[in-house]
Amino acid sequence: MPQLNLTITLDAPDGEIDAVADTLGCAPGHVEQRLEPYAQAALREYIEMFAGEAMTTVSDLRERRLVAILLALPAADFPTDEKIARMFNLSGAQGRALLRATLSRHRNQLKGVMHAAARRFIAACQGAQGGDREARLANAVVIEMLNGELASAAVPRTPIRRKVGTFDTYVVSNGTFIELQALYPQ
Repeated sequence: MPQLNLTITLDAPDGEIDAVADTLGCAPGHVEQRLEPYAQAALREYIEMFAGEAMTTVSDLRERRLVAILLALPAADFPTDEKIARMFNLSGAQGRALLRATLSRHRNQLKGVMHAAARRFIAACQGAQGGDREARLANAVVIEMLNGELASAAVPRTPIRRKVGTFDTYVVSNGTFIELQALYPQ
Protein backbone atom coordinates (compact mmCIF):
# COMPACT_ATOMS: atom_id res chain seq x y z
CA MET A 1 0.00 0.00 0.00
CA PRO A 2 1.49 3.38 -0.95
CA GLN A 3 2.22 5.75 1.89
CA LEU A 4 1.81 9.52 1.56
CA ASN A 5 3.94 11.81 3.71
CA LEU A 6 2.37 15.26 3.70
CA THR A 7 3.35 18.43 5.52
CA ILE A 8 0.96 21.38 5.43
CA THR A 9 0.76 24.88 6.82
CA LEU A 10 -2.68 26.27 7.52
CA ASP A 11 -3.62 29.88 8.26
CA ALA A 12 -6.38 30.24 10.84
CA PRO A 13 -8.49 33.40 11.23
CA ASP A 14 -8.32 35.27 14.55
CA GLY A 15 -10.40 33.63 17.25
CA GLU A 16 -10.77 30.33 15.38
CA ILE A 17 -7.92 28.64 17.26
CA ASP A 18 -9.54 29.56 20.59
CA ALA A 19 -12.82 27.99 19.43
CA VAL A 20 -11.03 24.84 18.23
CA ALA A 21 -9.08 24.63 21.51
CA ASP A 22 -12.35 24.84 23.43
CA THR A 23 -13.90 22.04 21.36
CA LEU A 24 -10.84 19.81 21.68
CA GLY A 25 -10.44 20.59 25.39
CA CYS A 26 -6.89 21.90 25.22
CA ALA A 27 -4.94 25.14 25.43
CA PRO A 28 -4.62 27.18 22.20
CA GLY A 29 -0.90 26.41 22.15
CA HIS A 30 -1.63 22.68 21.92
CA VAL A 31 -4.16 22.83 19.06
CA GLU A 32 -1.60 21.94 16.39
CA GLN A 33 -0.62 18.73 18.18
CA ARG A 34 -4.24 17.78 19.01
CA LEU A 35 -5.42 18.40 15.41
CA GLU A 36 -2.98 15.97 13.81
CA PRO A 37 -5.21 12.84 14.02
CA TYR A 38 -8.15 14.86 12.71
CA ALA A 39 -6.04 16.08 9.76
CA GLN A 40 -5.38 12.43 8.87
CA ALA A 41 -9.13 11.74 9.02
CA ALA A 42 -9.91 14.75 6.80
CA LEU A 43 -7.30 13.77 4.22
CA ARG A 44 -8.68 10.21 4.22
CA GLU A 45 -12.10 11.68 3.34
CA TYR A 46 -10.65 13.61 0.39
CA ILE A 47 -8.81 10.53 -0.89
CA GLU A 48 -12.05 8.53 -0.78
CA MET A 49 -13.93 11.33 -2.55
CA PHE A 50 -11.27 11.71 -5.28
CA ALA A 51 -11.22 7.92 -5.71
CA GLY A 52 -14.94 8.02 -6.52
CA GLU A 53 -16.44 6.71 -3.31
CA ALA A 54 -19.65 8.70 -3.26
CA MET A 55 -21.54 9.73 -0.15
CA THR A 56 -25.24 10.16 -0.68
CA THR A 57 -26.54 11.80 2.49
CA VAL A 58 -25.40 14.09 5.28
CA SER A 59 -25.78 11.14 7.67
CA ASP A 60 -23.43 9.04 5.53
CA LEU A 61 -20.92 11.89 5.47
CA ARG A 62 -21.04 12.34 9.25
CA GLU A 63 -20.72 8.62 9.88
CA ARG A 64 -17.74 8.29 7.54
CA ARG A 65 -16.11 11.31 9.14
CA LEU A 66 -16.63 9.84 12.59
CA VAL A 67 -15.21 6.47 11.47
CA ALA A 68 -12.10 8.24 10.16
CA ILE A 69 -11.75 10.20 13.41
CA LEU A 70 -12.19 7.11 15.61
CA LEU A 71 -9.61 5.20 13.58
CA ALA A 72 -7.14 8.11 13.64
CA LEU A 73 -7.32 8.90 17.35
CA PRO A 74 -5.21 7.00 19.86
CA ALA A 75 -7.30 4.40 21.72
CA ALA A 76 -6.98 6.36 24.97
CA ASP A 77 -8.65 9.36 23.31
CA PHE A 78 -11.95 7.67 22.40
CA PRO A 79 -14.30 10.67 22.44
CA THR A 80 -17.32 10.88 24.69
CA ASP A 81 -20.69 11.18 23.02
CA GLU A 82 -20.80 14.78 24.29
CA LYS A 83 -17.45 15.55 22.64
CA ILE A 84 -18.73 14.06 19.39
CA ALA A 85 -21.79 16.31 19.66
CA ARG A 86 -19.51 19.33 20.09
CA MET A 87 -17.23 18.35 17.19
CA PHE A 88 -20.19 17.98 14.82
CA ASN A 89 -22.19 20.89 16.32
CA LEU A 90 -25.05 18.61 17.37
CA SER A 91 -27.18 18.27 20.47
CA GLY A 92 -26.13 15.66 23.04
CA ALA A 93 -28.88 13.31 21.90
CA GLN A 94 -27.87 13.74 18.25
CA GLY A 95 -24.22 13.08 19.14
CA ARG A 96 -25.19 9.83 20.91
CA ALA A 97 -27.36 8.83 17.95
CA LEU A 98 -24.52 9.52 15.52
CA LEU A 99 -22.08 7.44 17.57
CA ARG A 100 -24.63 4.63 18.02
CA ALA A 101 -25.41 4.52 14.27
CA THR A 102 -21.74 4.70 13.31
CA LEU A 103 -20.73 1.90 15.68
CA SER A 104 -23.60 -0.24 14.41
CA ARG A 105 -23.13 0.33 10.68
CA HIS A 106 -19.33 0.20 10.73
CA ARG A 107 -18.86 -2.43 13.46
CA ASN A 108 -16.33 -4.51 11.53
CA GLN A 109 -14.18 -1.54 10.63
CA LEU A 110 -14.32 -0.21 14.22
CA LYS A 111 -13.93 -3.55 16.00
CA GLY A 112 -10.42 -2.77 17.24
CA VAL A 113 -11.47 0.69 18.46
CA MET A 114 -14.41 -0.73 20.38
CA HIS A 115 -12.35 -3.53 21.89
CA ALA A 116 -9.85 -0.95 23.12
CA ALA A 117 -12.70 1.09 24.68
CA ALA A 118 -14.04 -2.07 26.36
CA ARG A 119 -10.61 -2.97 27.73
CA ARG A 120 -10.19 0.57 29.11
CA PHE A 121 -13.54 0.28 30.89
CA ILE A 122 -12.58 -3.11 32.37
CA ALA A 123 -9.23 -1.71 33.54
CA ALA A 124 -11.05 1.20 35.21
CA CYS A 125 -13.21 -1.15 37.31
CA GLN A 126 -12.35 -0.83 41.00
CA GLY A 127 -13.52 -3.05 43.82
CA ALA A 128 -12.82 -6.13 45.87
CA GLN A 129 -12.31 -9.42 44.08
CA GLY A 130 -15.54 -11.40 44.15
CA GLY A 131 -17.72 -8.33 44.71
CA ASP A 132 -19.30 -5.59 42.67
CA ARG A 133 -16.97 -3.14 40.97
CA GLU A 134 -17.41 0.48 39.98
CA ALA A 135 -15.96 2.39 37.06
CA ARG A 136 -16.35 5.84 35.59
CA LEU A 137 -16.94 6.18 31.86
CA ALA A 138 -18.36 9.26 30.23
CA ASN A 139 -19.65 7.39 27.19
CA ALA A 140 -23.06 5.77 27.61
CA VAL A 141 -22.94 4.32 24.09
CA VAL A 142 -19.92 2.16 24.99
CA ILE A 143 -21.87 0.84 28.00
CA GLU A 144 -24.82 0.05 25.69
CA MET A 145 -22.45 -1.86 23.41
CA LEU A 146 -21.03 -3.83 26.34
CA ASN A 147 -24.51 -4.63 27.64
CA GLY A 148 -25.48 -5.86 24.17
CA GLU A 149 -22.48 -8.21 24.18
CA LEU A 150 -23.38 -9.42 27.68
CA ALA A 151 -26.99 -10.11 26.65
CA SER A 152 -25.83 -12.36 23.82
CA ALA A 153 -23.19 -14.19 25.88
CA ALA A 154 -23.49 -17.97 26.36
CA VAL A 155 -24.55 -17.31 29.96
CA PRO A 156 -26.41 -13.97 30.06
CA ARG A 157 -25.09 -11.72 32.81
CA THR A 158 -26.43 -8.86 34.86
CA PRO A 159 -26.25 -5.65 32.80
CA ILE A 160 -23.83 -2.91 33.68
CA ARG A 161 -25.92 -0.31 35.47
CA ARG A 162 -25.50 3.35 36.29
CA LYS A 163 -24.76 4.01 39.95
CA VAL A 164 -27.69 5.82 41.53
CA GLY A 165 -27.10 9.55 41.83
CA THR A 166 -24.26 9.70 39.30
CA PHE A 167 -23.90 10.61 35.63
CA ASP A 168 -20.89 8.57 34.62
CA THR A 169 -20.23 5.91 37.27
CA TYR A 170 -21.31 2.35 36.60
CA VAL A 171 -21.69 -0.75 38.78
CA VAL A 172 -20.48 -4.08 37.41
CA SER A 173 -21.41 -7.31 39.18
CA ASN A 174 -18.66 -9.88 39.73
CA GLY A 175 -20.08 -12.34 37.16
CA THR A 176 -20.40 -9.58 34.60
CA PHE A 177 -16.83 -8.43 35.28
CA ILE A 178 -15.51 -11.97 34.74
CA GLU A 179 -17.52 -12.29 31.51
CA LEU A 180 -16.18 -8.94 30.26
CA GLN A 181 -12.63 -10.05 30.97
CA ALA A 182 -13.26 -13.21 28.93
CA LEU A 183 -14.83 -11.26 26.06
CA TYR A 184 -12.10 -8.58 25.98
CA PRO A 185 -8.80 -10.06 27.20
CA GLN A 186 -6.00 -7.61 27.94
